Amino acid sequence: MSNSAQTGTFINLWCIVRENRSIFKITIALGNDLDDLKKVIKEAKPNYFVNADADELILWRTNVALNILRNKKTAIEPYLNEKLEDPADTVRNTFQNVVSDKIQVIVDVPVTGESYHFFPSSLARHIRQ
Repeated sequence: MSNSAQTGTFINLWCIVRENRSIFKITIALGNDLDDLKKVIKEAKPNYFVNADADELILWRTNVALNILRNKKTAIEPYLNEKLEDPADTVRNTFQNVVSDKIQVIVDVPVTGESYHFFPSSLARHIRQ
């Protein structure tokens, strides 16, 4: 799903990648579901999420100032309370009263036995040994 395929009222959501604290903004229609949200997030960061399918992304809802989570010294774990697990939930029902200067979504990729694919090839060789 691409942003151009969406219709209706749109919302901007600030997202942060849990691992590297990369912050980015996505735009999605309120009528879309969380499965669509994962697809839009993957499209926004295709190089970072190259080894994960959209449905594998792990999302948490949060409402934290950008500058707090951008700081890598700030522990992110206390903000991982509201995991978004139902792919059929709508964006409208999930994100109400959004404040534009706050991060609304924390994004992570699953850790599997094949997780070495997320590392540079030089490091991956050492991990596989």
